[in-house]
Amino acid sequence: MNNSTTDKTAAAVRRSSFPAWYDFLVLALLFIASQAVLLAVSRCCGLSNEIIQTIHSADEAPAELAWDQVQSLDAARHTAARATAAGYAAGMSLMIVLTLIYRRLRGSHARTARISVRGLDPWLILKGMVVIAAASIVTEPLMRLLPGAPDYSLIGHGGWALLSTVVCAPLLEEFLFRGIILESVRERYGAAAAWVIPALLFGAAHGLPPQILAAAVIGLILGDVCLRSGSLAGCMILHALNNAAALLMLTVTGSDDIAFRDMVSERAYPFVYAAAAAIFALWLTGAIRRVIVLRRAEKAAQ
Repeated sequence: MNNSTTDKTAAAVRRSSFPAWYDFLVLALLFIASQAVLLAVSRCCGLSNEIIQTIHSADEAPAELAWDQVQSLDAARHTAARATAAGYAAGMSLMIVLTLIYRRLRGSHARTARISVRGLDPWLILKGMVVIAAASIVTEPLMRLLPGAPDYSLIGHGGWALLSTVVCAPLLEEFLFRGIILESVRERYGAAAAWVIPALLFGAAHGLPPQILAAAVIGLILGDVCLRSGSLAGCMILHALNNAAALLMLTVTGSDDIAFRDMVSERAYPFVYAAAAAIFALWLTGAIRRVIVLRRAEKAAQ
């Protein structure tokens, strides 16, 4: 067999490997199935329509609650938080298992995840936190214009909320998006696609337009950290810190609709926004350059 035939055979194998475009449709169906399991498990753990109505009614008129109603509301929120945590863990775990099985059936031998001490670099994690904060400020005006308001009332404010948002979500979501999917995409399409595609899927998985935008941008930041460090460790820590900050804000303010612009003075806001935009622009420029360097190295190794 001559070199030309060998190259054509290798190219054919590469085109037929996971993930092809239709594999993303299958992954979307698997995600829908996992969400159905999430809902079913949550219902089995006590998340009834009555509990949901109790929580939403209290959120609409919190000042009108009597003592017995406060007790009933606390019990409802505890049940909802526990059921939501159980459902989320079950649904996301199923999604990971189904994705691994499907990827194996498609013949992919890509890495499942990379874990290394380099991913625990404190300086890289600190820079990631700063960039995430800057990105949140920069994207906030657009997010406020997008339809659909996220509802975090069923997450709760106690230990179950902490478990689901600060422990389970970073571990499971990073393992799926920056572990399985990023590594699979990188093996077939290279570093550039591995940086962008998992971030877009990560955004799409969050459902509502404001959440899609926020999660996609954060996904790009986490993907950059993963590609730079070669490890999921830093991504998981950054994801956990970001969720912890959001949960803390929700607990302290009692609202999931507090804008950063409302927290600073009118005079200071333009300067803060400009600083955040500069930080985000510097990061984005650097991230694109890093991806280009990785892509050149991949082509040189082929």
